[in-house]
Amino acid sequence: MSEAIYYALDKLLVLAAIASTVMWGRILIRGRGASSTLLDAIGPVRPRERPFWTLADAMVMFGAHLLLLALAHQWMTSQGWIALPDSDPDEVSATHAQLANIGMVVIAGLGSIAVTLGWLRLMNEKSMQRLSLMPNGSDAWLGIKASVMLLPPVLLVSSLVSLLLPYNHEVLNLLQGVESRAIFLGMFFATAIVTPAFEELLFRVLIQGGLQGMMDPGESTAEGLPGDAWRPQSYLPIIVASVIF
Repeated sequence: MSEAIYYALDKLLVLAAIASTVMWGRILIRGRGASSTLLDAIGPVRPRERPFWTLADAMVMFGAHLLLLALAHQWMTSQGWIALPDSDPDEVSATHAQLANIGMVVIAGLGSIAVTLGWLRLMNEKSMQRLSLMPNGSDAWLGIKASVMLLPPVLLVSSLVSLLLPYNHEVLNLLQGVESRAIFLGMFFATAIVTPAFEELLFRVLIQGGLQGMMDPGESTAEGLPGDAWRPQSYLPIIVASVIF
């Protein structure tokens, strides 16, 4: 069964590499025109509504995360799952300590996401649609195309780097040493689902979107177009959000 899964994944990766090569080839051919750049060839910026959130909302999420993390730590300590500085560490089992760490990550991550979404909902009734959190076929198709286009080059670079430097990841090292299935699933859920969702909302949505709304007036202000015809032109917010991340 496992061999069949690996075989299927291998074939999918080969097909993705072929599709990625074709897509990049078409982009490079389109980008050879004197009037267009490579970024223009990848795809024009789609019109959208200007972000209604600001960097202050990013601070709300960050503050909620710190507060919930502290409250979760206090509760775990009161339950005896985390050893106090002046207590005997042998009184806390390794299993309870691992579950406490997982629980704090999940509580702080999911809790801050819920608080932030609720806060944004108070600011704008259509916040879920504006944040693209509602099902949208065009966005899903765009995400699939971007994944097929970008994943093979990223894996290729990663493979080349691994030939020079041995790959080492703290989370993977921890997972390899876990014998309990419950702890393994909990760590996977906390590190592969909750944490990436928290980071995407904080960095890519709130920080990057807040900077775009502040730094890029867009065409809607310059030409008096409707709010849903705003097109961000500056790439600086993307660079700043990436550096902060």
